[in-house]
Order: sequence, then C-alpha cells, then structure tokens
Amino acid sequence: MSTPAALVINERVRLPAGIKDLESFRVWSRSGTRPEKLNISYLDGAIWIDLTEEQAYTHNQAKLAIQVELGQIVRETDVGRFFVNGMMFSHPGANLSTEPDGMMISYEAFRSGLVRELPDARGVGVIELEGTPDMVLEVLSDSSEKKDTILIPRLYHLAGIPEFWRLDARGELRFEIFCHDPSGYQPTRRPDGWWRSDVFGRDFFLAAGVDPLGSPRFTLQHRP
Repeated sequence: MSTPAALVINERVRLPAGIKDLESFRVWSRSGTRPEKLNISYLDGAIWIDLTEEQAYTHNQAKLAIQVELGQIVRETDVGRFFVNGMMFSHPGANLSTEPDGMMISYEAFRSGLVRELPDARGVGVIELEGTPDMVLEVLSDSSEKKDTILIPRLYHLAGIPEFWRLDARGELRFEIFCHDPSGYQPTRRPDGWWRSDVFGRDFFLAAGVDPLGSPRFTLQHRP
C-alpha cells in the first residue's frame, strides 16, 4: 500500500503528508517542525507559502511605520495588545490560519473568550491566537497581491474581524482602512483623505517622504 508523500519546496519547506485540513495544519504549526521566518498560511483549503525575501522600504519599513505607531497607541490607551508579523492567528469558522502583518486584540476579546491563547505542542507559552481580532493589517508585496486583495479580505470578513487595514507602498502609496459590513468590507475614507478607525477611536493618514539618504520613509499620523 502506497504512503502519501510529503511535499518539499526548494529544500526549504517540508509539508508532511498528514496535512489534509485546517486542524492538521494547525497541529503541524504548533509541533515545532514548522520552518521559522516563513509566511505559511492555510486559506480555506489551500496552503499558501511565500518564499520571497522582504523588500526593505516598500514592505519592511512601510509595515514598521504602522506597527510602531499603533503599538504605542495601544500601550498608551491600555486597551489590549498589538501583535506584529510572525504571530499565528486562526479562525476555524473561516477555515483560516495565517500570520498578518499586524493585529490588535482588545483585553475584552480575551476576557470574553472571543480570542483564545494556545500553547505549543509541549504546552508551553502562547504561539497561536484563535478567534476574532479587533483589527488586522496586511502589507502588499509582489508575491502576496492576490492573497491580500482577493483571498484574505473574504476570509477576514467571514471571521467577523471589525477592521481590515491594507497598505501598498510599491508604487503610488495606497493606504486603506475597511470596516466590517454585512455586505463586505467598506472603506472608511474621509472627504479630506484621512481614514477613520472606530477600533482606535481616531482618524489616520499615512504620509510618505524620504530620509537623508533619499530612501522612502513613512509616518502614520493620527487625530481624534
């Protein structure tokens, strides 16, 4: 009798043959054998793997500008936790497991059980969050454009996430905030170009400039 074969990609990623659904993907992710520093997601029956290197300015630094500012706001208001990329989040109802570029989870979501903390296979620490975050952030790259514009928004909406933030800094800067509506995510853009976030209780605008060496620099501005 033949044995299902494992899938090996570029000698960097080895997916065991036993992964057949969301739960088996999550078990593997918590097992300690999942490769570190690789973005691997389970998107409604498909395993999505990004093997490309991160661009310094159009992805890493653009993402950092939002992460730093939102992290500071969350810390100052003390309403919850802001998690940066690399933190696994799953939602069984949406058939989803992924690592957003950022997400905010309120203390109320933890207290109410809307979000659960899960340890690794040895029962140590917290390596996965299950449930519905208050907001998620995705930063587009050439390899993730289809995922971040078509696949992920539908699944985030199905998971009931109140706000979806999206940024594309590869060319003309495009920064967007969407709020959850029964018909789908709706843009929150103000007439003056700022974007409203009810999760953070303020408006936001992402400004683009250059540093002393002429490289792109981004600043997330906010107002009440």
